Amino acid sequence: MKSFKEILEQGDISISEIESYRIKQFNNLKKRTINGVIVGVLIIALGFYIAMDVHNIWFLAGGIVVGLVVFFIFRSNIRTQIKNAVKEQIVKKIIEGIDTNFQYYPMQHISEETFDDSKFSGNYTYLEGEDLFKGIYNNISIEFSEIEVTRKVNNSSKTLFNGPFYSIKTNELFKGRTTVVPDFSEKNFGKIGRAFQNINLFKDTLIKIDNEIFEKEFATYSNNETEAKEILNQELINFLLEEKKTANRIFFGFSKNNIYFGKYNSKDLYKVNIQVEITEKLIKQFYTEIVQHLEVIEKLYKIIIRK
Repeated sequence: MKSFKEILEQGDISISEIESYRIKQFNNLKKRTINGVIVGVLIIALGFYIAMDVHNIWFLAGGIVVGLVVFFIFRSNIRTQIKNAVKEQIVKKIIEGIDTNFQYYPMQHISEETFDDSKFSGNYTYLEGEDLFKGIYNNISIEFSEIEVTRKVNNSSKTLFNGPFYSIKTNELFKGRTTVVPDFSEKNFGKIGRAFQNINLFKDTLIKIDNEIFEKEFATYSNNETEAKEILNQELINFLLEEKKTANRIFFGFSKNNIYFGKYNSKDLYKVNIQVEITEKLIKQFYTEIVQHLEVIEKLYKIIIRK
């Protein structure tokens, strides 16, 4: 893997050009904000005039709503353009510098089909995300992205997963399917909670792993208990428990020729603040985050495939 210094020395990333672009677009945003305010106020004023003329307050309400929507459209479009352009110029160049077989798609994310196959959640309403990385790294076929998975209940939404989700392809075919998810029931309700786990409608049979600390943190479901316990050895258990220290929740699973891993941490890893100067320090932060992703994937792969 190339170091951060080596990637900068290649000359593909021009900090001055990116910063010039950011400044230019940020000034453009200021102008568009003023235009948005003017257009929004005119729409609200028109709504007020019509409301007074026809004696119907709903025209004023409609004018306010439309005016605000127009204002935010003026601002949000340019913000998104700047953010994605900066990502293209920084993150994409970094990942290509690390490995030319790897690609970055800032506006895409892991597919619903891939997430569904992991069995991390069997009942959700929306899946959205960004920052898709996809390709071959050290002969490992992988893809990962930030995703947020939510379930809508009546008029409220509950977040089921929010963070990086990894999908790893292997050349070996697993005999069964195993899913490891956070253990809420038994941790909070003891034996009664474990009884509820056993009737989970979306996963396989609940199995018990011979590790007290692991059992307190996770619930393991599988349709092949022998294989599940063989793969969930002490090294993998230690890995999952260690990763749990850096995330709110940890998810893990495998089926067919796929390994899945997820870290619920609600952190926007590639956040771009268009008001902040683009510096070498910021770019190095992006590099470090990408390397951390790849190191986690490689370590997990080697523990399971033992290569």
